[in-house]
Amino acid sequence: MAIEFQCPYCTATIRVADQYAGRKGQCPKCQTKLLVPTLPGQTSDLANGAPSPSESAASTSQAETMPEIDRTTVTSVPIDPTAATASQSLPVSDLFPGGVPGGSAESPIPPVIPSTTASVARVLKKRNRRSRSRRIWVMVIPAISFLALLGFLGYTISNTLPEVGGNLEGRRMRSPTAMTVLVPWSDTGLSPDDQSALQEDLTQSPEVFASDQVSCRITADKGGLVVEFEPGADHSWIVIQPLSDRATAVWEKQHKAELNIARLGELDVAVQDYAADKVALLKGERRKIDATRYRNKLAVNAHCNAMGFAVQAQVGNRLYPCVHQDDLGQLYFSLPSNTIEFHVQGRTGEGGNRLFPGEFLVTVSADSPADPSEQQTDSPTDSDQESREEPDMTTPNDSAPTEETGNEEMKTEDATESRN
Repeated sequence: MAIEFQCPYCTATIRVADQYAGRKGQCPKCQTKLLVPTLPGQTSDLANGAPSPSESAASTSQAETMPEIDRTTVTSVPIDPTAATASQSLPVSDLFPGGVPGGSAESPIPPVIPSTTASVARVLKKRNRRSRSRRIWVMVIPAISFLALLGFLGYTISNTLPEVGGNLEGRRMRSPTAMTVLVPWSDTGLSPDDQSALQEDLTQSPEVFASDQVSCRITADKGGLVVEFEPGADHSWIVIQPLSDRATAVWEKQHKAELNIARLGELDVAVQDYAADKVALLKGERRKIDATRYRNKLAVNAHCNAMGFAVQAQVGNRLYPCVHQDDLGQLYFSLPSNTIEFHVQGRTGEGGNRLFPGEFLVTVSADSPADPSEQQTDSPTDSDQESREEPDMTTPNDSAPTEETGNEEMKTEDATESRN
């Protein structure tokens, strides 16, 4: 006779021979330890008396070695989750209707409650959240490292560039040559009638601002104001090429735009004010021509470009502005004819800062032809100098390093002062 019962944990139906009643075994499906229930008749026999010696021996040997339950005798029954939960919560006496032999059963293993769908969803959500945070850091950390590397490289390169300045060779021109530039009428802000009147006046009586250093002469033609510079008495043109120094050429290229913006700003204001003053004098108004201002702000700024605007020469304790810069970037200073050595340094700007950070020691080694186009140049081929229309420069620094002033106030012709 066979005993058929269900596993209290997985509810699988198990069928075994009746000789295994009351014995311990394992469910062949879920491997849960369990006690085979006994039949009602067997329970009374066990309660009434002890087994015979043969039965006792047989039961002892069987208790020592419990044969495996044949898996072919196990049939799967569809599991109802509600029923499974209910069966798992039943006491041991209900699971084994025949009762358990005294002292032969182990304490029942507590039921395993399966994970619910909600708990699984919470676990998956946490895992997804952790995965997203990891992915974000995987992308952010390399980006931050790359930006930090770029910043470090930029700082290193900017601090390892060679310093501007050094030694330069200066060339003295053999004869005084006038340097001329044209300021177009459109920059003066005058009407056509006023332009014609000013042109006629300056053609007949040119404006001259003269000093011992340099002579500035302003005339006019149909194209605009013609501004000329010539060295003063006992002075000569000294020509240098600062862009032959590679570090200076790089610096000039980086700061050219901002320097020219300042220069052209001063030039535009000075040209319009000068033209307005001259026209007012022609109309009989009482005006005074500021010779120093118009020489420095109008004439010098019209002749120079970025580099010429940023520097000045120092001979002894006197400062001399750069009064001309050609298309090759060469700078022209009107210096005493016996000068054999001088310094070129940055001018002081409107805010008190040096416009050029370096300093050159210039040695005048030889005379040069009078025609600037015949002069050799060490200018880099890629210097791409700007035209006169490009942005701005400021006036030369008229303050001397000591008590003396490098640019004393220029004298105007008596004819200029008499026009009231």
